[in-house]
Amino acid sequence: MLDLITFGHTTTDVFLAIADARVKCDINHKNCQICLDYAEKIPVTSFHRAIGGNAPNTAIGASRLGLSVGVVSRIGKDENGDFVLSVLKKERIKDLKYICRDNFGTDYSTVINFKGERTILAFHEKRKYVFPKNAACAKWGYLSSMGEDFEEFNKKFLSWAKECGAKIGFNPGIYELKAGLPKIKSILEASKLLVVNKEEAESLVLKGTIAVGANIKDLLMILSKLGPAIVVITDGRNGAFAYDGKEFLKMGIFPGERVEMTGAGDSFSAGVLSALVYGKDIKEALRWGAVNSASVIQKVGAIDGLLTEWQMYNALKEREARENGSFY
Repeated sequence: MLDLITFGHTTTDVFLAIADARVKCDINHKNCQICLDYAEKIPVTSFHRAIGGNAPNTAIGASRLGLSVGVVSRIGKDENGDFVLSVLKKERIKDLKYICRDNFGTDYSTVINFKGERTILAFHEKRKYVFPKNAACAKWGYLSSMGEDFEEFNKKFLSWAKECGAKIGFNPGIYELKAGLPKIKSILEASKLLVVNKEEAESLVLKGTIAVGANIKDLLMILSKLGPAIVVITDGRNGAFAYDGKEFLKMGIFPGERVEMTGAGDSFSAGVLSALVYGKDIKEALRWGAVNSASVIQKVGAIDGLLTEWQMYNALKEREARENGSFY
């Protein structure tokens, strides 16, 4: 039995770092826009290609932390698809037979990196994700975005999890968030772990016509009542917040150079999931997530900064005395 199988779309990401741009925000320093000169050639200071997507990023993060991991996804029969498979093999993903290659192109994103923040131009093929027949069992199944037609896939995912006795981690994607609570109710009810960022949490709550202007604790409690045993909300530089039905927790970010933000959420999820698979409590799991995320944003792309198991334990030990995290 595998420790973890991740389910979700896969992309290839091209990272372009630029130095010549402007950022305009409203009076509250929110709703910011990046501005480039129209109809001009913009110099790029660096170029980098990497695998992307919540499912493969989280899988690679968990594999580096010592877990046996499989991935369920779809990619194209193209050069980008070849690249994806080569990376997953290199990262010792145990089970690749559930990565289906179809006649669409592999999903693709261009990531513009400016002053440590990223703006993503994402292209997703209109492919249909089909749950694999005779899928191997795992201790955990981590479900992320499965495209517009996700409902049928989710039903089969729930059946698989029940049959295998797998615990469920859930990170809803764009289409799941857009569809709203009624469409993902069954997944939420069965989830052991829900991970969302603050904006995603607000989107779910508002679409459910519950509590406008809710604070973090309100959001945690509302989402907890929908079923997940543990709810985690990440909030950028404000850290991560969690609720397990009994206790509210906050984990501050770890200090470090901020080079590029892509993969911060996926690396956090990989750290939290891996710690839980190892039997750690949620407090320790949040520390794993924070340390992993702090390492990833010091590199370009979602996987270069992911920690190995040995590096994780060393980083936790080194930072224990000067940890920037605190708990409620």
